[in-house]
Amino acid sequence: MAAFKRSRRLYDKKAISQVLRRGRRIERGGLVVYFQSSDNSASRLAVVVSKSVDKRAVRRNKIRRQISEIMRGLIFGIKKPLRIIVRVLPEASKADFGRLKNALEEIFVNINNLKI
Repeated sequence: MAAFKRSRRLYDKKAISQVLRRGRRIERGGLVVYFQSSDNSASRLAVVVSKSVDKRAVRRNKIRRQISEIMRGLIFGIKKPLRIIVRVLPEASKADFGRLKNALEEIFVNINNLKI
């Protein structure tokens, strides 16, 4: 399991705050996905797991890796290039990989059906 290429990561603070403030949002299964159309040729992704999810960094990093792995398969199915932020809520810390995957798949079906 390798990290996303730098070209696929959303790491610019200004871009992240813009997506959070002006982007659309969908919430399912302890995950909130913020998204906004992008000028880039490829979609970019950021995963946010705060300390409110779990005090232990090991657990937060595990959740972040699981979300990244799920997104690896889903990001190529997105029709238009988007800037995407996946925010993990505390209730998602109790979910297993399958439930997280189902929630993200459901969210991305909705995103693909929206006119952005």
